[in-house]
Amino acid sequence: MIPSKWLFVPELPLNANGKIDRNALGTIAMQAAELSNEHQTTRILSSLETKLQDIFVRAFRLKSLPNVENTFGQLGGTSLGAMHVLSLIRREVYEKMDIGLLFANPSVRELATVLESVLSNVEPDQEKQEEHVDFSIRPQSSWCIETIGIFVLTWQWLWPILLAAKLDFIFLEVLFIPLMHLLQYPMFMKLLGGPFRQGQDTLYSWRYYCLWFLRRQWSLNTYWLGHLLGTPFYNIYLRLCGACIGNRTHIYSSQIDAPWLLEIGDDTYIGVEVILSSLTYHDRTYALHEIRIGSHCSIGARCVLHDRVDMRDHVLSEPLTAVTGRILGMHEGESSLCALSRDQSLFQLVAILAMASIHAFIIKLSWSAAYWLPLCLSLPICWFIWSVLGASVGLLILRFIVGHIQDNFSYSLNSWQFLCQFWLRHLITSSFAPCLSTAFDEFNSFTPFILRWLGASIEPNDIEIAHFVPLLTVPPNLLVIEHGVTIASDVCFIPYDVTTNGQCIVAGQIQVGRQSFLGNNCVIRSGVRLSADVVVGCLTRVDLMTSNAKEGK
Repeated sequence: MIPSKWLFVPELPLNANGKIDRNALGTIAMQAAELSNEHQTTRILSSLETKLQDIFVRAFRLKSLPNVENTFGQLGGTSLGAMHVLSLIRREVYEKMDIGLLFANPSVRELATVLESVLSNVEPDQEKQEEHVDFSIRPQSSWCIETIGIFVLTWQWLWPILLAAKLDFIFLEVLFIPLMHLLQYPMFMKLLGGPFRQGQDTLYSWRYYCLWFLRRQWSLNTYWLGHLLGTPFYNIYLRLCGACIGNRTHIYSSQIDAPWLLEIGDDTYIGVEVILSSLTYHDRTYALHEIRIGSHCSIGARCVLHDRVDMRDHVLSEPLTAVTGRILGMHEGESSLCALSRDQSLFQLVAILAMASIHAFIIKLSWSAAYWLPLCLSLPICWFIWSVLGASVGLLILRFIVGHIQDNFSYSLNSWQFLCQFWLRHLITSSFAPCLSTAFDEFNSFTPFILRWLGASIEPNDIEIAHFVPLLTVPPNLLVIEHGVTIASDVCFIPYDVTTNGQCIVAGQIQVGRQSFLGNNCVIRSGVRLSADVVVGCLTRVDLMTSNAKEGK
């Protein structure tokens, strides 16, 4: 244990037995605190100093009011307490408080002096408006604008499909529908007056509904965007939508609020299902913020970046981490370039077109088997046939084309080994996810046997799996599941880790012991070995350190 505060005395008090008198030590500490309080200045504190003094007491858990001249280091504060102070100041005093300002002015008096000059620059009209806010008056949504928006969203989604249905050339249909859906987003963004600058505005205003429409249009395109993830074509599309994307960047997430407020440096990796949130809601307003990510960064799966993220170079963010504010690089090392060659980009393009062509062929085959029936019967039958055929084709590709992965896998993101093993697997699971989910989700009894057929080491006795697709993202020879295991919804399996220099490393097999339970939305990293009878809670990350600690290693 490291002491948070030091007190020097001439000699230690002893009791009658010659041992240290602990009660006397407590008395000396109290006398020292009282002496420190007597030396405090008698000047009346300002309201801001009193507020900051109260924040220091709460953040550092002090038993008495601190001397306004002492720094938080002298008060026994820690870096965690300083972050708590920063959070409280942003919430109660100044929303744009910077951590550098806090460390440069660590005492209450110094910090109050600096903040008074900063707060004095606030416009008087804005202060008066905030003082006379009537919280009983709340903005109301417009059902008329929302209804029109829903009709426009439906129209912009259906017209390419209806037009393509009249075309006889199958290759043109494959390209026309997704291309029109994707290009309509930047077109509507320009028509609605975008790209919108960062700042604050009222809820249910015209600018708010423009963002509302664009966010829902983006969500409708997530299936098409899933085919582009991890490719240079996705970077080009983000630049078309206003984002500033560096060279050789690998992005595997489409959960973006406002792409025009996104800035990413060179040679950065962003994992699957990372949330890049530029939108923050308040009581009656909302705010847009920029997200800046430096070069040579690695952001793990399901991280959440929100509220003015300013990430510097060489930052490694572990999966399932909330990131906000300014993040300094702590993992500097040798930098390597992760650019894809022309042959590799061509390989990705051919694979994407092949997936689209397979889907188009399956849809035509399904419709030809049920078109002669009434529409109320032909549509569900066509959907059923498409789901079964799509799931079968996807599983066959995963087994006979993608296959297993070699042991001790350690290659860069621009290597052929990574493209053929992980990127292609991600493309197939994303493309056939609707078919596979329809056929095998909701604790299907066939799921364990299918995983075993693919090559996973699994005991098919009493195994319950809610969502089947996440298990397919792991190469089958890296997956070991014993009997009696229950896997809940949206469990994320991460088969590899990516360093800040773009190296993809597989730490080993993912093993789930017998009678274990994996909760909703938990994250299981590469190389994890869960022992028997382990319960993993919801939204919990399990890595090598966690599993080793549970085993007592």
